[in-house]
Amino acid sequence: TETENSDQAIDNKKNQIEKILDNTDIVFLVSNLANKTTVTQTAKIAQMSKQKGILTVFVGASPFFFEGKVASDQAEQNKAYLQDEIDSVLVLDSDKTIEKGVPVTEGFTKIDKMICEVILSIIDLINKCGVINVDFADLRSTIENGGELFFNSISGTKEDLPTLVNKLFINTQLKSTKTDFSRSLYVIYSNKKLLMQEVGVIGKKIQQHLTNKARIIFGVVSDNKIKQNLKIVLLAN
Repeated sequence: TETENSDQAIDNKKNQIEKILDNTDIVFLVSNLANKTTVTQTAKIAQMSKQKGILTVFVGASPFFFEGKVASDQAEQNKAYLQDEIDSVLVLDSDKTIEKGVPVTEGFTKIDKMICEVILSIIDLINKCGVINVDFADLRSTIENGGELFFNSISGTKEDLPTLVNKLFINTQLKSTKTDFSRSLYVIYSNKKLLMQEVGVIGKKIQQHLTNKARIIFGVVSDNKIKQNLKIVLLAN
């Protein structure tokens, strides 16, 4: 069967995969969410990863609307299947990348670039030293066994912080519309002129989207290379 063949393909590469997984803390898995074979193979690798105690995250994208309902339904089924096998699943909405005047060649590669940007942003959360640091243990406690993961990154000025923070939850590229998160991790990137009052405004606004007993972890990183006055990166589930 198709499933048996996909399992066999992974089994044939098992030793190579396990070598890659050795001495690894976090694994990001990317595949076509509407393809049952690749998702089955992804789940098989995730099982190997989880057995080694590795934090395992899937990052993918939904099919475009013009791919039809069959593809959309298959992607939803595969997402539910992966949520049982992987710590967290993050799904971007391909339809949100469609813009007027964008060539086909650029449009189809845009979603791939977005997936790369998401992964790099998550890695940066623990790699960049800050005034208040976020470490790998913080990341694990937020993502581990988290189901569908919420992610967003926004940049802007400090002129209207409440509006800027609202964009974290409104202007997303995600398929998910989940709210009332119970776990969150966010990092504020700004220049050295960031005020405690501004941190407070950001934190208070984010808490409005969390449950009353939500576990919150935050970090602050001074980064003068940021073109805008402020950048906020948020993970939640």
